[in-house]
Amino acid sequence: MSLRLKLALLSAGLVALAVGVVTATSSRLIGNRLAEEVDQSLVDAVAEVDTAAATQARPGRPNARPPGALQLGPVGLVVLSAAGEERTTLGEDVVTVNEADRSLAREAGSVAARPSADPTEFTFSTRSTEQGEVRTLAVGLPGSGAVVAGRSLDEVQSVTSDLRRRSGVIGLLVVAAAAAVGWLLTRGATAPLHRLRRATGELAETGSIQTPLPPAGRDEVGQLAESFGTMVNQLERSRAQQRALVEDAGHELRTPLTSLRLNLEVLAKYPDLSPEERASLLADLDAEVAELSTLTNEIVELATDRRDEAPPTEVALDRLAERVARRATRRTGRAVAVDAQPVTTIAQAPLVERAMVNLVDNALKFAGPAAEAPSLIVRGDDTRATVEVRDHGSGIPPEDLPKVFDRFHRADGARALPGSGLGLAIVASAAEASGGTTWARNEPDGGASVGFSLLR
Repeated sequence: MSLRLKLALLSAGLVALAVGVVTATSSRLIGNRLAEEVDQSLVDAVAEVDTAAATQARPGRPNARPPGALQLGPVGLVVLSAAGEERTTLGEDVVTVNEADRSLAREAGSVAARPSADPTEFTFSTRSTEQGEVRTLAVGLPGSGAVVAGRSLDEVQSVTSDLRRRSGVIGLLVVAAAAAVGWLLTRGATAPLHRLRRATGELAETGSIQTPLPPAGRDEVGQLAESFGTMVNQLERSRAQQRALVEDAGHELRTPLTSLRLNLEVLAKYPDLSPEERASLLADLDAEVAELSTLTNEIVELATDRRDEAPPTEVALDRLAERVARRATRRTGRAVAVDAQPVTTIAQAPLVERAMVNLVDNALKFAGPAAEAPSLIVRGDDTRATVEVRDHGSGIPPEDLPKVFDRFHRADGARALPGSGLGLAIVASAAEASGGTTWARNEPDGGASVGFSLLR
């Protein structure tokens, strides 16, 4: 069952429930009101008969009217004597006298008559007769007997039945209209979801999306479409980056592999090389293998977007910078100055350390051995911490500044130097993983500054 049909049936069900409650309540209220009117008509009829009897019994009342002249309408009356016998029948023939009525008449007849002729007892009942149900009122008249009034309930039952029938028909029409309107409304409301479902199906089958996504709105569907669109864009961008990485990696791997093959061919073709020539070839082979190993590790790290599994912890950047500088000095024999404020941040320590190492190695490699020692600078404020390496080399060509953090990018003047062109790309990846940014600029007094920032 589709979501549209479920919502349409739900709306129709709610409307049907509301119509049922309203119909039942209104029918009950109207029925009670009609029953009250029937009871009141019986009371009025009995009171009129009692008044007429009282006025007729008093002398000097020329305008006294006989009971037969009363206007009773749909009410029927039976007057019982003090002995319980039927004395007069008035109005409609709907009253059936029972033993309880006769007992009431005898009890009332045994009571001394009072001038006010107030009745001694009111007794309402609903009786089943051959003509149907009859609402009955039995009233004892002191010293006279009793009056039994009755009125058929056929009219009340007809009105309430007709009301229920009409309400049912109207309710069915309302429910049908609610179902139709609910279907139309849910069709419009779920149309973006339908397009989104088609888009996800296309993405799962073909890896691309041709169906236009629903426009982003402020409701939940719009937010879902916006999130899905963002996810698809990120997926496309990631796939494009992976393709570019594979193409660039294939290009970069050709150089060390070609060099390895040539050196191995020389060793195989000339087995009688001198010890010096053989040692030189073996040194080249060792350097090419080392570069190939480094390049492979860096490609794998970037291609898989791998992150160290260590959880973020508090990192003292000033102490980390001193440790990186000491290790670089021991490895290269060249000094690295440290200018670090006491700054801490929450990050993955191995990632930050790798980024610092790459910045320092990049400065040592491209500044040249004769240049002044590079400086590893750490600064911080309330929101961010910055790590920057300042060298005193020839700087970065202006046309290469926007590209230094791209994968495999190497300036024309640096192609003869060892390296894969991935060092600063790894710096950018580590900074992005910690919510930071990167930058590279040339300094006015010479040299370049390359660094990254981290959220504190």
